[in-house]
Amino acid sequence: LEKVVPYSETTFFKQNGVLRPALTKKIARKMSDQLEKTTWPDGWCQWLSRKEIQQKHPGITCVVGGLWLPIGLTVDVTEYLHALAKYIKKNGAQFIEHAKYDFKQNSSGWEIQLGNRRLQCKKMVFATGYGMTKDPLWDFLPLHPIKGQMAIFEPEQPLSFEHSISSLGYIAHLNKKRYAQGSTYEHDFESLEPDDFGEEYLRNRLKRTLPELEATSELVGQWAGVRISSPNRKPVLGSHPEHANLYTYTALGSKGLMYGKYLANLYAEYLLNDQPLPAEVDIRRFE
Repeated sequence: LEKVVPYSETTFFKQNGVLRPALTKKIARKMSDQLEKTTWPDGWCQWLSRKEIQQKHPGITCVVGGLWLPIGLTVDVTEYLHALAKYIKKNGAQFIEHAKYDFKQNSSGWEIQLGNRRLQCKKMVFATGYGMTKDPLWDFLPLHPIKGQMAIFEPEQPLSFEHSISSLGYIAHLNKKRYAQGSTYEHDFESLEPDDFGEEYLRNRLKRTLPELEATSELVGQWAGVRISSPNRKPVLGSHPEHANLYTYTALGSKGLMYGKYLANLYAEYLLNDQPLPAEVDIRRFE
């Protein structure tokens, strides 16, 4: 994030902390048990009582207690990706966007036809997101699309808090006047567009955590996207079982921002230096 900030006109992330209140006693026990089992660096995560949670955020629903992560970041992912693309281009990568293309295998690898332009490459990686689920080359993979909708809300009064919240999804603090609420997890859907169902679903979740804020907030923006998941909810990387030098990079689900850099480093070692991939993400687990 810090590396690509100079390529953006805005500061697209902030360390404003994440508050995670427990909404039931069962959730509180799981959160407390997990905190005990997890080794955190000093100051990254701490347990707060119900009283401490509600002192930090008046009006929030909380049972028993919850977690406070001062290390937590809020990221404008769209702006981050634009900045990352500029950084990558400056370091030698070429982007060809919105192109109609065709490709075929040849003795040296792959040939990609782009109108009158022809590209040659030894290895080709498919990372086409939702398109992977409809591509006959990859129809043997048990990929599952999940639609997610986000909503941008504007309350009547400026927000009295600066942290973001993890509770039945996420409430991302954008600025004093706006916050983002997400996300839906729609396993069956007919349209890729945001809809009334998405707003109602997100409002109902927001109401359980911050009822007064939901009641005084107006919808000012909404968008939707599709994540790709796998049976063990882990990414899918590796080579096609029948076509040499053809690879995939998919199924990062809702954790692309967290997995992306780590998996890219592993994949580079796999593609260039024949280093093995972790079994949990290797495409061979489906053979």
